[in-house]
Parts: sequence; structure tokens; C-alpha cells
Amino acid sequence: MTVIERIMVRSISDDPQKTLKECEQCVGIQEEVGWGGEAVSSHILRADSIGLVTDIVDLGYVLVAEQASSGEIVGFARVTYTSDPKKHWLHEVAVLPHFQGYGVGYKIMMEVRSRSRAGGASHLFFTYDFMDVRNGNLYLTKCGGRGVRVFYNLYGLKAEGSSRNRLSHRLLVRWDLLAQAVPLQSKTVREADSVKFLDEVRQGRSFALELPAVGSGDNEGRLLEWQEATFPVLYESINSMGYEAAYVARSTGNETAYLVLVPRSNEDASHSWQTHKEMHMDELKELLDRLREKLQYTRRLIQEYDHAMDFASHCTMQGLAEGIEFAVEEIEEFLEGKGQGSRGKGQGTTKGKGTGTGKGRDKNKGKVKAKAVKRTKVKREVKGKKQTKEKSKVKAEIGVKGKRRR
Repeated sequence: MTVIERIMVRSISDDPQKTLKECEQCVGIQEEVGWGGEAVSSHILRADSIGLVTDIVDLGYVLVAEQASSGEIVGFARVTYTSDPKKHWLHEVAVLPHFQGYGVGYKIMMEVRSRSRAGGASHLFFTYDFMDVRNGNLYLTKCGGRGVRVFYNLYGLKAEGSSRNRLSHRLLVRWDLLAQAVPLQSKTVREADSVKFLDEVRQGRSFALELPAVGSGDNEGRLLEWQEATFPVLYESINSMGYEAAYVARSTGNETAYLVLVPRSNEDASHSWQTHKEMHMDELKELLDRLREKLQYTRRLIQEYDHAMDFASHCTMQGLAEGIEFAVEEIEEFLEGKGQGSRGKGQGTTKGKGTGTGKGRDKNKGKVKAKAVKRTKVKREVKGKKQTKEKSKVKAEIGVKGKRRR
């Protein structure tokens, strides 16, 4: 039997004593692979598998890869659930160093796929250090995940492990669990298709980024140089230019590794933009509601305490109300304009946001003018109140002096 044939992937034990022992072995695996202070404790592993012993709460699951002959735990994975039942989150997957390279990690990932699908999930999300060629080959090339977002220094500067003294940039992977799991054959790329700078990227065309061989003798200085020079290309192409990381490949003629980026499909890109747009509009609507409440509260204070406020307090409260009111009007106009713009696009028009005329611009000019008039009116009212209060103050002083003379 081969090494992989002797490995069985199963759920962590539901027996309390065995579970704690297996959790401790998982902690040991993390230390063996060099996670050090980043290792997840046995308490967290136990908590995330609590669904095995109660039906009151279920946080996720822990899988272990066990060597059949000895019962030794040689690898594990921890998955938790999110607010969306169709999306699960993979926290960790690790394999003992002397069992790496035999397909144990892939076998664990396939069991994760099966378990999450059975639990109703359609996608699994996780992050990894894209400079790690072996992990990229597993997650992207073999499993079929896609790198859809790049995070800048997500976990802070690391003082230990393979990424020590480097910023912890991470690639967010989205794995479609419903797609057919067919590992890609070993792919090669031409060095001519690789880029080193952002201005070399040709919009709409696939390209490759060279990856340093992390863990194979490269010194920290070279890794830092690569990160500073190449990271901006990865960050901008995925986060702003509509690309996604598809797979890891080798160059023709040598063993240099490359991360291949491809244009995101129109369907994925439009869905991503629509989701972002909807979230942005929802946030604006929430802000608008909060500002309206704040405006009502401020106006009520002015009405209730205007007679007792001095001039400075009155001006401050009035200015606050005016500022909030201006913000409310701006957001209302923006939301209204977005609605008109989307309808206009459907009609194939561009002028006047869907009308085909310049009426929209005239309307906006009118609103701006009305706002200016309103602000001038408010200023006059404030000035009038100031003069009235000053006159009252002078009359009061004259009255006091007159009494003294008498």
C-alpha cells in the first residue's frame, strides 16, 4: 500500500477523552509545520467541534487524517460556519512535514468539500500566503479554487515562521464546491507571458507572476524585494482590474513557478460589482436614516431651548442643523440620481439621466440655487436674532443705569 492509501480522513472523535487527545495532536502538527505562536489552541479546536456532543449549537467541524496502522494523526482541517449557510470558512489545514508531498493535503480538502456540501454549503472561503508555491498548487491548481481578493498585511508583521519579517499579504480564495473537482494537469507558461510591473499588464489578457521559491533556500532579503516589487501588480490586477488567480504553473525549460491570472468571467464580474453596488447603496440609506434622526433631534433642541441659549450656542446648534440638512439633501439627490441613471441606461440614453434632454441638469442647477438662497436666509435669520439679542442687552443695561441714577 502507498502512503496515501494508508491514510484515512475522518471527523474528530466524539468521545470527550479521545477528542482532547486528538486536539492536542493537532496543536503538535501546527508546531511541527512552524506556526509557532500562531498555532490554534486545543480549546478552540474542541469548541469548534462541539456540535458532535450537543444539538444546541454547531459552530463547525474538525477533520483529522489518521494513519491506519498506527492511529497517528498526521494532518487536520478546521472549518467553521458563517452567517450565510451556503458559505463555509476554512481556518486551517496542516500536514506533518514528513507526510507532505504524498497527497494527504488533497485528500483532506476533498473530504472538506464533501462534508461542507452535505451541510448545504456551495462555497468555501479561506486565505493563504500566495508566495507559498506548494499551497497555491494545492488550493488553486488541484482543488480548483480561485483567488478573488488580495488583502494588505491582513495579520500584521510576522516575527517567526516562513513569512517572518514580511508583511502578511494574503490571497482570498473562493472554492466552488458544486463544480466538478478535476485537478488541472501540470501546466507550463512562457516566460514572455510573465510581467513584473503593472504597466506591462494588457487588459483582458492572461498573464503570469513569478513566485519566489519560499522555503527552498531563498533568503529573506530576496523575498522582501519580490514582495515590494511584485505585490502592487497582484493587488491592483485582482482588486481593481477584474482579474483572478487561476492556478500555479511552471515555465518551459526551468522550474520557476508562476501564479497565472486570468480575466474574471463577465458573469462573475457583474455579480461582484452588483453586490458591491447594492451594499454601497444600503449603507447610504442607513446613513440617511441616521442623519434624519439626528436632524430631528437637533431641531427639537433648538425649539425647546432657544430662549435660554446664548448667541454662540444658538449659532452652533443652527450651524449643526444646517450641515446635517445639507448632507441629507445631498444623499437624497445621489440616491435619486442613481435610480434615474439605471433607468436611463436601460433606455439607451445618456443625457439628462434617462430623459434625453438637459432638463436634469437644469433641475440640479435649480436645486443648488435653492440651497444657496436657503443658506442666505438662515444667515439673515441668525444675524437678525443676534441684533435682537444685542438690542435687548443694551436696553437692559440702560434700564439698570437709569435705576442707579434714580
